[in-house]
Amino acid sequence: MSAAPIGRIEIPLVNPNEPEVQVIEVAVEPFTRIARGDLVCVVETSKATADVEADVAGWIGPVHVTAGERASAGDLVCEVFAERPEPGEAAPVAAAAERPAG
Repeated sequence: MSAAPIGRIEIPLVNPNEPEVQVIEVAVEPFTRIARGDLVCVVETSKATADVEADVAGWIGPVHVTAGERASAGDLVCEVFAERPEPGEAAPVAAAAERPAG
């Protein structure tokens, strides 16, 4: 049985006029340790670039974004677990189903 995540790292709203961003870099690998403040990914709008940092320490689960793709504010980048999840144990999340409409 898979443990519940202790945190979620999501795409931030960098510019209120642009809810969609380009993922420039993904700095984490699935199933590795991360410390609070570590760089997770870098995103960019037409006016700004932003570092997305971990706000909790733990183990990275599956990573749901890749460099070069577009993502929306609130999209799941990855979940963080207290213990190392085994590949296949932490099931992929349907991020779109979890986001409120609007």
